[in-house]
Amino acid sequence: MIFDIINKRQHVYQYDKDNIPTQELMEDILEKAWQATPSKQNMMPYHVNVLGPSHNDYKRKIYKKVVGNDKEMSENNENFDPAKFQVNPDYEHVLYNPYLLLFSQRVCNKDEINAFYKRRVENHNHFMEQCDPKWTEDILGTTGVEIGLFAQNLSSLCLDNDLYYSFCTCFSGKRDNWVNIPFVKGTPLLLMSVGYPKMFRRQRNPIYKLDKKTALDNVVKFIA
Repeated sequence: MIFDIINKRQHVYQYDKDNIPTQELMEDILEKAWQATPSKQNMMPYHVNVLGPSHNDYKRKIYKKVVGNDKEMSENNENFDPAKFQVNPDYEHVLYNPYLLLFSQRVCNKDEINAFYKRRVENHNHFMEQCDPKWTEDILGTTGVEIGLFAQNLSSLCLDNDLYYSFCTCFSGKRDNWVNIPFVKGTPLLLMSVGYPKMFRRQRNPIYKLDKKTALDNVVKFIA
């Protein structure tokens, strides 16, 4: 049953503009994802900023960061030809969507520390690195893992409610690139669009059927 739900996933090329998920539904699945997702010391050192249907200006600014980064990365190809470069249409879900979620790192407040870890801090000198801004870079990897766990739980809840989603990590995480997005306080790590689908990526063009995952044996290794 669980596999049947999560295996429904497809990259959304276009969302249905006439069928917008209610904010109440989004709030419900986000709360359930929060409840179901584990976190080191239960601190959850990240923000999930939700841009709804009215936040087109922010979405446009974020989309420009994505396509700009795509061009910059393409220029690393030694055979790069500016005349041949085209903006990847698969990024349009970042711009045209009912909801765009931006996951970014945050520094936690000390008053968020729960009673269990307060005892450990007081009695055993336990260090809560999530509350120290000097440690944000050091824990960026674990924060990214936690965001991935949240996003996967949210993804399953979306599919269980006939919502679909697409992910994007094609952007620079440097803070200087995000000064025009005031709610981003730490390093951005993931974009996730959500809505009811109108067209999936593989429906748009049969050539996308060639875009397959690397072989299982390249990823999963049982150690003898």
